[in-house]
Amino acid sequence: MKIIFQGDAAPGVTVVSNEFIDRYMPSVNGAYVKVYLYLLRHRGEEVTDARIADSLELTEGDVKRALLRWQREGLIAGDIGQDRLRETESGYELPKTPPEPEPLPENPEPESTEPVLPPAKLPDKSGVDFRRLQDDSEFAGLSYALQRYLGRTFSQTDTETVAYLYGTLGMSADLLIKLGEYCAEKKKSSLRYFEKVALDWYERGIRTPEEAEQRGQSYTKEVYAVLKAFGIRDRGPGVEEQKFIEKWYREYAFSEELVVEACSRTLRHVNKPSFPYADGILTRWHRAGVHSMQDIAEEDKKREETGRKKGAESGAKKNGTRFHNFEEREEDPNDLVLQQLKRKLEQES
Repeated sequence: MKIIFQGDAAPGVTVVSNEFIDRYMPSVNGAYVKVYLYLLRHRGEEVTDARIADSLELTEGDVKRALLRWQREGLIAGDIGQDRLRETESGYELPKTPPEPEPLPENPEPESTEPVLPPAKLPDKSGVDFRRLQDDSEFAGLSYALQRYLGRTFSQTDTETVAYLYGTLGMSADLLIKLGEYCAEKKKSSLRYFEKVALDWYERGIRTPEEAEQRGQSYTKEVYAVLKAFGIRDRGPGVEEQKFIEKWYREYAFSEELVVEACSRTLRHVNKPSFPYADGILTRWHRAGVHSMQDIAEEDKKREETGRKKGAESGAKKNGTRFHNFEEREEDPNDLVLQQLKRKLEQES
């Protein structure tokens, strides 16, 4: 249901619905919650952006973005409606009489769980409609917020980049603001870096701040597990190392347990961290259809049996007839790659 302003409270008490707490509050930043609670507290009064910002010690831009967010959620609206917050010439006004809750449908259709996939080829940047964006208050708020997060005044090229992500690719303002927060935390002010991460999110099907948060937490945990397994504590992964990690978890879909096991085996064999060597192990497991530690044990057993069989055949051939007085080699190509990597790493040590 959409209606959050339900029921009258005793004087001096502001009632917040459980739906707002359970459904909306966990997924937004604190400034948005503060603005909403302020509006709820002053229901029936006429309030302005400036008044809200001054009372909550926020900028008017922060207030505007919060109002736009609640507008998109359907909790407030720019036009006058029976069950919505309304925008007057001087500001926002809450209805004095709480509306009745909207009835739930008898047989609601289940929401589609199909992932949103990006097109095979990204649209051209020349397709941005700047005339439409000039009248888009959400885009204006987005640009303002990103300039604050990145600590820079946007050039025309910077504005075009943000317009492309927002207007052409259809990335939401909330998602791009989430990315701005991420860049601020990483102390990355480059628009090239911002655009690169945005396109990566787009191609990976990330469409909401919540999905970005979940993917980010998951990826950070996965990276930390690899670095810990390799005994790397003084730095993060390099660009090529990140590609290996992404490949192991995303392309091969290995669990953290299997990736850590490959890293541990790498240290036992070459006595130093080696992403290429670990990749050789994981690639072999991927081709063998390994999905669990039990599968690894069975794969190890098969390799040991194959090794013993080859050793026995090799000995028999050396002592055999003149027709078999040479050693036939039937090496696994993956074993050869691992052996070459091991020799190379030993030489570099």
